[in-house]
Amino acid sequence: MSNAAYGLLGAPLAMAALPLFVQLPAYYAAHLGMALGPLGVVLFVARGIDMLQDPLLGHLLDRTPQWRRRWMALGAVVLTLTFAALWLPPVVTPDVAMGVWLALMLVLAYGAHSLVNIAYLAWGHACPAPWGRQPGAKAWAWQA
Repeated sequence: MSNAAYGLLGAPLAMAALPLFVQLPAYYAAHLGMALGPLGVVLFVARGIDMLQDPLLGHLLDRTPQWRRRWMALGAVVLTLTFAALWLPPVVTPDVAMGVWLALMLVLAYGAHSLVNIAYLAWGHACPAPWGRQPGAKAWAWQA
């Protein structure tokens, strides 16, 4: 794959993550009526689980580099489905049921996003380095 093809995946990944972090809490509080306290707890716990699962996903991807594209495809499908499910939750009235739904969908969405993102970054390491640099130095060059 070319460096241009590699770069095209960054925008959809960013577009999927930003609404989850910025707009979703306001949507659940203002439009669905979820109390802010339980909402904050759910968001905190879901991010904590995401923090713990990222190294496990990285280990999985390191062990199965030949399946990188399959992992990315699976992650993209799960991310798409959970993203839709987060914005169109089932009709439930108690905060507990809504909190459980939100927590489950967030953990799945964060995990799917991490799976795609970690595989994406590993793919970037395998791409030919620009300007004759080593692949490890390429990520630093793109961030600078």
